[in-house]
Amino acid sequence: CDQRCDPSRADRCDGAQCLCGDGSRRQCDGTAEDMCCADALGTFECVDTTSDRRHCGECGSACDPGFRCEGGECVGI
Repeated sequence: CDQRCDPSRADRCDGAQCLCGDGSRRQCDGTAEDMCCADALGTFECVDTTSDRRHCGECGSACDPGFRCEGGECVGI
């Protein structure tokens, strides 16, 4: 890559492309809805932070049991 990859969109440079996720050829768009986030094992993937229970509102912000992620906020089920 000729420039630094945006960490909200990618976790590595491969073949001159900024990519997110093992084996993925996808680059996240970096919006609040589509971020490149790591799980507890350090594996990166594109996630929708408006609905993903593990990354609600931002990367790594998990909802407690009994809650779901809606609009980037943890709400009771």
